[in-house]
Amino acid sequence: MTPIERFWLDLIDGRKHHIQTLYGTDAMQRYRPHAMEREYFVNNNGHLCNHPEVLNYNRRFYDYCEDNYQEQKQQYLQGLENNKRKYEASSSYKALQREREELVSYIRGITVRDASKEETNSRTSKKESR
Repeated sequence: MTPIERFWLDLIDGRKHHIQTLYGTDAMQRYRPHAMEREYFVNNNGHLCNHPEVLNYNRRFYDYCEDNYQEQKQQYLQGLENNKRKYEASSSYKALQREREELVSYIRGITVRDASKEETNSRTSKKESR
């Protein structure tokens, strides 16, 4: 087995883990990658296949999961919400509140500064192009 084939198997294991986490074991066991996708991946040094047939195949599978495994997905999402509430109630979360607020303020400042630079640059380039 070549390294690229091993990587393909790891990629599919990751997909199956994601499917199992979100939709449950039954959905994970139903998942089979499109044969064209594996062949393309191995023959093109790890590039994912964007062929419409492969994309359609995967979209149909995820649509099927959305239709048939909604209860499992809701349980997963509820678990995430419960974990979030528990963490927000913890003393470590409360102790780091000030640090998070400072970080948000810092990031917003960078974002605003970069946006104003971009706006200034776009105005300058428009004037130069005239």
